[in-house]
Amino acid sequence: MPVKKIEGLSTVDEIEKKVAEETPKEKPPRKKWVRPAILCLLALTILVSVIDLSSSSIVKTLAGVGSVSGFVANSKQTPVPAEIFVLTKGISTSADDNGQFLLTNVPAGDTILIIAYQGIGKEFPVKIMAGETLFIGQVTVEETQIPPEIQP
Repeated sequence: MPVKKIEGLSTVDEIEKKVAEETPKEKPPRKKWVRPAILCLLALTILVSVIDLSSSSIVKTLAGVGSVSGFVANSKQTPVPAEIFVLTKGISTSADDNGQFLLTNVPAGDTILIIAYQGIGKEFPVKIMAGETLFIGQVTVEETQIPPEIQP
């Protein structure tokens, strides 16, 4: 049976053609590596910022820590490799071959600094200011004679 076209109505083919034209074109697919790359760059930026901030004196001030530096020598003014520590805090360092030392991350406030050499220690009351280095100058330590080893 022949199909009669009614004036003013579209055919099925014409409707399909219009629908195809009106359907929005698909967006091009995203590259799958873009999102992970952006997240990695963001994480790296945050990590670098945290590392940079943690080494700044601002963080040390906010954390309430300071440093102590000085020079250790014996009674003949010869530099000695003494041990320097804050006993109650478990913080310690050693003087170098020139007798110089820098003790870091000492909590701010009044504390007792101990400088020991050959088993003999001296106590020094110090007041640590947050974010600052306290220079205590030269400290003279006593030396003891080490007895010779007895051979049987």
